[in-house]
Amino acid sequence: MESIGHTKEKQLLGRLIKSGNIPHAILFSGPKKIGKKKIAIEFIKSIFCTNRPSGWGFCSECYSCRNIDSNTIPDFSIICPEDESKEIKIEQIRDLQEKFCLTSFSGGYKAGIVDDAHLMNHHSQNSFLKTLEEPKGKTVLVLITDRPDSLLPTINSRVQNMKFSILPKKEIEDYLITLGASAEKAKGISAISSGQIGKAIDYFTSPEKKEWFEKIISDLIDLKISKLNKKFAYSKEKSENYEEMIEMLEIWERYFRKELLTKIMKPEEDQQFNYSTQKIKNIIKKIGQSKYLIENTNSSKKLVLDELVMEL
Repeated sequence: MESIGHTKEKQLLGRLIKSGNIPHAILFSGPKKIGKKKIAIEFIKSIFCTNRPSGWGFCSECYSCRNIDSNTIPDFSIICPEDESKEIKIEQIRDLQEKFCLTSFSGGYKAGIVDDAHLMNHHSQNSFLKTLEEPKGKTVLVLITDRPDSLLPTINSRVQNMKFSILPKKEIEDYLITLGASAEKAKGISAISSGQIGKAIDYFTSPEKKEWFEKIISDLIDLKISKLNKKFAYSKEKSENYEEMIEMLEIWERYFRKELLTKIMKPEEDQQFNYSTQKIKNIIKKIGQSKYLIENTNSSKKLVLDELVMEL
């Protein structure tokens, strides 16, 4: 099934294809799980498709389309972290560079997608920079990230940046209904997915993920009235699973942003956290700082969470 939304971005990419002036490197930046990778793959399919119209479009049936979907076409590569290190290593970048030095199998473009490009380590980014500085023939690279500031300034300056935003709730609701959700369920899932179509699909296809989301919110409300020993026990438990910890912090951040919006726009409404506007702003700032420390430094994850839960 094709991606939904982001019509303006697709139109712009289509015009680039139609004009023949496809940039050597494009950066797709924006929040997680909003469809950036899917659109990147569709962009490459639109370039390679032998039956496509002029501009954006693909048949999904030709050799190129089918093999791009399965990542088995010689002229196309997807790079992402391979193991638990959560890094894109220099060896992966060198492999891509070697492929780009070869003659195109189809006689046309060679393409690569670097997913979660911010996870390139320092050596990988410096090696990748050489690819940007010395492009080989008809090549196109798409970097995907929700953290463009983590890329070297020299990389950011050499790519065309295309920013993607969250999707409207109505688009997510309509899409979930096409998957078989009732109107009521689609509306409920859309409300908690924060405009992230990937999360909405996860919540619909994997009910346990929606239940986990609801438990995180319930735990957050409980932590407000919990004693310090219980708060510290909770932070110890959550610090032991990196992926869940980051997801939890993102849920907390979205929750308090919603609380802040309600506080400002509808001050008469009751809130679970009867905090002042400044207190909520401080918590949001603290969550952001905690995410940064956990993702970018060697700080103790438990100590970072300990400091955060004391703010609740």
